[in-house]
Amino acid sequence: MNNDKLQWLYILASSLIIIGALPVFGASEWLKIIYAIGVLAYTIYYLIYTNKGKEDLLEQRIVRLNRFASILLLVSVLDRFGFLDKYGQNLWVFFLGLALIFILYANILLLRKK
Repeated sequence: MNNDKLQWLYILASSLIIIGALPVFGASEWLKIIYAIGVLAYTIYYLIYTNKGKEDLLEQRIVRLNRFASILLLVSVLDRFGFLDKYGQNLWVFFLGLALIFILYANILLLRKK
């Protein structure tokens, strides 16, 4: 699948994640759903992302970092809906922060490559 055609999915996912996470301590159900849809779209983007063997080692590393970040984002969604409340309230912010560190690191590597 051509990744240029999937850019809209990445942009939509990132926008929804940002909108859903804006009021960090807000408990609006709509924001939780928007956040979950954004995380699912982000995860789907990196699950179907392929470059048909044209990737060098650095590009493969960037994709792996973003896939790991999507796992962290999925864990944050689970906590946002209360499935991990026995470990602490608002733990989803911690997992979101970890995911953002991996995403930022991957984007810095991508910028250094260009």
